[in-house]
Amino acid sequence: LQEDFSILKVSSDALRNSFTVGKLEKFLQKDVNEEYLLSDKILLKYNKILDIVTSGSERSCCFTKAYGQYFEGTGSVLQQCGDLDAAYARIQPLENEDNEILETLASLKLRLFTGLEIAKLLGFPASFDFPEESSRKQQYRTLGNSLNVNVVAILVHFLILS
Repeated sequence: LQEDFSILKVSSDALRNSFTVGKLEKFLQKDVNEEYLLSDKILLKYNKILDIVTSGSERSCCFTKAYGQYFEGTGSVLQQCGDLDAAYARIQPLENEDNEILETLASLKLRLFTGLEIAKLLGFPASFDFPEESSRKQQYRTLGNSLNVNVVAILVHFLILS
């Protein structure tokens, strides 16, 4: 029995050393195209339910295959600048003043994560890339509901050794 636990120790150490942890900034691409910014329609309709993270965050929500199509519970969005608390304090009393709400929310530069950023978060190797012809929607569908490859590798390791 103790021998089985030693396998667990070795494997958990291997798991800890096999993937990057820390702030999201380690996983983000530089100079992401503006097409990833949330549209005015999305900002107005879903601003109260978005899971908003920053490059300094140490977590994100699970990304589903519906990411980018639906916005409730399908994954986090990235705030690129501004003060989130101040922005929401400013728009809270506004009800039918869409222009002011949009101006405030647009200043946060909220955007979707790219397919490659999600792949990095899921532990895919740095050499991973999508075929050039794959659309953003295809990339999200491919990665949606995926598991971290490093965690899966350790689980398979346990299954084989058991």
